[in-house]
Formats: sequence, C-alpha cells, structure tokens
Amino acid sequence: MNFAPYQDLAAAVVARAADDYRTIKKGGKVKGASEREIVRFFKSDYCQILCGTVSAKMIFKRLNDEITACNESIKNNEKENCNV
Repeated sequence: MNFAPYQDLAAAVVARAADDYRTIKKGGKVKGASEREIVRFFKSDYCQILCGTVSAKMIFKRLNDEITACNESIKNNEKENCNV
C-alpha cells in the first residue's frame, strides 16, 4: 500500500498548525483555533503520530525559537531578517 498521500496529509496538518501558531503569536486571529489549543495539539500523542519519526516536541521548540528570533529582529529594527 502506498502511504505517501497519508504522509502528505499528516505533514499538511502539522504545517497548518505551525502557520496558525505563527499567526496567533504575531497577534492575528485564526478562526476555530486558539493558542492554547495549538499548544495542546503539539504536545499530544496525535501530533506525534502525525510527525512519525520526527519529534513533535522538537518541532514545537524550533517553532518557538523561530518566533523568539523574529521578535528579537523586530525589536532591533531588523525586520527583513524575520521570515515569520
């Protein structure tokens, strides 16, 4: 059985959660999602299943590191260095 379509779907779900989290952390709103729900998702067994062999906790840590670095860039007037 070809699992590639399911793996693509799983990756898309996690990527969407990451994009929604970035939006919320920048002060935006996401219909149907809150910061608390997204944090809970990244810490869940379900997210880990979707991530497969990659650690969901590591993805969430890197996401937070990215957001922190972006906030520091904005604070230092280096907004062009912020990819979030």
